[in-house]
Amino acid sequence: MARKRRKCLDDINTYAWAVAANALNHIPGVDVSFDLAAFYKMAQEIRESFGLDETVIEKYMTVLGPVGKQLADKVLAYLTEEGIMLVLRQVAERYAKKRFLKYIPYVGPVVAACAGFAMTKTLGKYYIDNCYEMAKKILEYEVINNKDDVISV
Repeated sequence: MARKRRKCLDDINTYAWAVAANALNHIPGVDVSFDLAAFYKMAQEIRESFGLDETVIEKYMTVLGPVGKQLADKVLAYLTEEGIMLVLRQVAERYAKKRFLKYIPYVGPVVAACAGFAMTKTLGKYYIDNCYEMAKKILEYEVINNKDDVISV
């Protein structure tokens, strides 16, 4: 699982660079749509890397107790555009700066690109940590309970 975590950390760089490059996009609305699509796709790949789909998460949400429910809620938050927007609000200050700074000539797009890169890395690491912990809890549960249907994590 540690290897999968490291690979996911490497992969978020691709998304971070894409969001940073999107800072050069001056078309209102399209920039936000692109960022949301990038965050959604990044979250999807991270979840898949740990073998977590909606069915698996919901199956273990109840048996893992309060900690499992809390982790599941965090992981499931990235399944919808609304959930991603909710998470983005957690880093809203950086996101707001990114959106408005890019309209300042010359320096603005550079600062917005840096902010977008940092924001994507932060959100990606946060999500990787949550998916890693969820997969770890599932694996521990399965090992302790000697289930035959251990998922591949």
